[in-house]
Amino acid sequence: MPATFTAVLAEHIEQACGAYASEGRDGEVVEAGHIYVAPGGYHMEIKTENAKKVIRLNQGPMVNSCRPSADPMFESISHAYGANVLAMVLTGIGSDGTEGAKKIAKNGGRIIAQDAASSVVYGMPRYVAEAGICEAILPLSEIANYITKNS
Repeated sequence: MPATFTAVLAEHIEQACGAYASEGRDGEVVEAGHIYVAPGGYHMEIKTENAKKVIRLNQGPMVNSCRPSADPMFESISHAYGANVLAMVLTGIGSDGTEGAKKIAKNGGRIIAQDAASSVVYGMPRYVAEAGICEAILPLSEIANYITKNS
């Protein structure tokens, strides 16, 4: 995602769901109820530092031909939170997120993928669904309700 897009994406997410959303900032402590979007051009990971979960940004090598990539983010979240992870893989190009989602599932976390019919591009959710690690594959319009009923 380009740098000019991610800040606007965070604003749109905030307007759509009413929860505070912003681009993650390096060193920022993760807060409950806050939505973080990886800034364009940066991988975003969650690290445990002094018993707190902290966002760390880096411009390491591209993963799956992109930066930010979902794989390092998912892997770091799985390491930081273990079985207390619920990840959603939504519309997107390619297989990015699949390897990280596998780590989440291996560590006891949960994965939900968006279905083909409601995806603009059924790449990322398709690969995760085909990996057999999803507890549900749902239309975008049903994901929030599913989470509410199953959390």
